[in-house]
Amino acid sequence: MVGKTVQNKVKLYSLAKRTLILMEEAANRVKYSYIGYKTRKLYRQVRSHEKNYTSIKWTGPGSNVQLIGNMTNPPWTVRLQMDYCCLRRIHVKYFARLKQGVYYYNYVVDGRMCVDTSRSAISYMRVKCNQLKVDGRSYQNKEGGMLNWYCLLYTSPSPRDLSTSRMPSSACKKKKKKK
Repeated sequence: MVGKTVQNKVKLYSLAKRTLILMEEAANRVKYSYIGYKTRKLYRQVRSHEKNYTSIKWTGPGSNVQLIGNMTNPPWTVRLQMDYCCLRRIHVKYFARLKQGVYYYNYVVDGRMCVDTSRSAISYMRVKCNQLKVDGRSYQNKEGGMLNWYCLLYTSPSPRDLSTSRMPSSACKKKKKKK
């Protein structure tokens, strides 16, 4: 009789252990489904909010990524800091109002100037550069691929400074009231 109660306790213990493991797996599935749902919802919101922006991204390694090109005033002298998106793990720079034309740019990654080798590079003023063509509302690179990438940047801390969040400059400007 004592042997049967010990066997029953062992069976009950193993059944309880398996039940806990299954419950934990189910909870993880629900958690990851919810995270995936929230991430997809967030991407949809970002895409709808930023669909009027032109963006240039850097997917390569580097912690301090800047953009330099002829889209700044004065050209090729102002370095634009690219924002890090921790959701996609890329650096990205958004432009709200680029005039129609052809823009040439380079990346400055950790102090070294380089081009994105995943896009075709051309020679502009004896420097190897990437090219961005802005024609109306279509923003295309030289190969014809779209450069409209959407990414959440204003809640994503930069890997260089995890103590603060980065806001786009357009979000920081106050609107003037008409009198």
